[in-house]
Amino acid sequence: MNLDRYGGSKAHPLVGGGNTFRVVKRGRRFLLATPDGNAFWLKACYGVDITDGGDAFVRSLHAKYSSDPTYKAWGYWWPFVAQAVKNLRQWGFNALGEYTSNYAMPVDTNNRGRGNRERMPFIALTNAANYAKQRYGVKDLMFGVDEAVTPNLWRVEGFPDVFDPAFARAVDELTWSGPLPWLLGSSTDDRDYIFGFGPSRTLGGWHNHLGWQAAATRPTQTSNHRVWVGNKQGVTYADTTVHTKLALRDHLRSKYRALEELNGAWGSSYTTWDSDGTPWPKGRGLLDESGRSPWLGRDFYSMKDAPPAVRADLDEFVGAIAERYFSVTATALRAKRPGHLVFGPATISPSAHPEILRAAGRWCDALQFANEGPAAFRRGFSLTRKPFFVWTTFMAQADSPQSATKGWPSVDLPTQEERGRAYAKFVNELVAFRADDDTFPCVGIDWWAYCDKVTGGESHNFGLVTKHDNPYDGVAARAQRGRDASGNPIGGEARDYGDFLSHVKAANDAILDQMRDLTSLDRRGRHRGPSLGAVLPLLAWLASPAYRPALTRRQLLLGPFAAGGEASR
Repeated sequence: MNLDRYGGSKAHPLVGGGNTFRVVKRGRRFLLATPDGNAFWLKACYGVDITDGGDAFVRSLHAKYSSDPTYKAWGYWWPFVAQAVKNLRQWGFNALGEYTSNYAMPVDTNNRGRGNRERMPFIALTNAANYAKQRYGVKDLMFGVDEAVTPNLWRVEGFPDVFDPAFARAVDELTWSGPLPWLLGSSTDDRDYIFGFGPSRTLGGWHNHLGWQAAATRPTQTSNHRVWVGNKQGVTYADTTVHTKLALRDHLRSKYRALEELNGAWGSSYTTWDSDGTPWPKGRGLLDESGRSPWLGRDFYSMKDAPPAVRADLDEFVGAIAERYFSVTATALRAKRPGHLVFGPATISPSAHPEILRAAGRWCDALQFANEGPAAFRRGFSLTRKPFFVWTTFMAQADSPQSATKGWPSVDLPTQEERGRAYAKFVNELVAFRADDDTFPCVGIDWWAYCDKVTGGESHNFGLVTKHDNPYDGVAARAQRGRDASGNPIGGEARDYGDFLSHVKAANDAILDQMRDLTSLDRRGRHRGPSLGAVLPLLAWLASPAYRPALTRRQLLLGPFAAGGEASR
């Protein structure tokens, strides 16, 4: 394939050159365009790092790269990340996804004086929601919810107090800036740290209702023993106020004005907009609410047992929470990285609460959807009206070193070959996916992950390579030890494993050729001149000054050649 320096297809030019990646709509299809202006269907890979493979991966890298000239000063890092990018490029991938080591980035980070010599576009991840709780005193709303009222609630990492001014400060300070020509776009947070942005219970999910949570959480917190800071557990707060709960109070007071009106609509019996001074959760003020009141209901997932007015108001406040989150994160990213794309969380569920998706659509340029199937993608796009790429993975536990562990049923295949065919089928379906408005809104995938995951209590065949850094290509991931074409050691596995990557490469390389709508537009653009309808306004304008029709700025600049790719950013 004839590719530009960023991996865009020169056979499919979309827009003029620029300094950043852009979202482009060509005909009915959304695509990304490289800074050189060429079509780019995202094929990113998460986690080019040493974390997932554990000690075995690190030992393999030491053995493989100890003769590299940079090893004495830097260890295995520079040869490892260079080879990893070469591998990804060979297998048809074109971007580094989230949780990739800074060493792998094509720009200088951490004042090392150099970046990866093998350059590839990358997605940055801020993760301010996590660090804000660790370093900035931002409280976790879920931690403040009464566990007696929320049995079996999967608390994970909770949700940050986004109305706390410290959250905005954290986002701003954690968003690094600088010359970033290879930056594809930025993801705001790992969804694990913003629990509530996942699939809603009404659509079969397990994420709780953030409006209910805001109403029921404590109005103050003095400490949180669950937050880890480095190797120490527990934080204390100088500012004990839970600002999101105050924001809900102000939201309701602005709507109802009088407390009696709120009580009448909700069937509640609050005695004050604030706390009545009784220790939480026994007070009767609005800020004393703990989820024990009958009018709030106990369905903290979908609020089906709450009165209609309560449900409507708290649904509305979900939108306020989402608006605050996206406005703060997107504004910081655009200020620090002007012109670069904003992707929102990694990931957001297309089955999330509709107000969350609407807010995401207002603030983000494109979204990373969780892989929840065509119906969910269609719903997500209808609410956001923004293009999306999809987090995805497939595994073949039985044909991998992790065969003793069960895989995820929906994505676990018997062999590496079948895993590869499943990948190819999935990618082809995404390329062909049409939304309810007959557009093609999917702009790529973000694959999880580079290496098999054997740390953090997991043992899953997510990887393109094994924990011994052997690619699943039917050659390297084998029992017999040997050398690859570059002289690097391969083999040493417990047994031979199948070929996943040949299918991946074939599918990745064929993606743009499968876009017949795009190919048709390119063909028309190459072989057909401007239409008479496009030429007439310019001719009339030139011929008769007295009757010149008003032309748009684009028509005046480009004349009859103004048609073509329309850049939305």
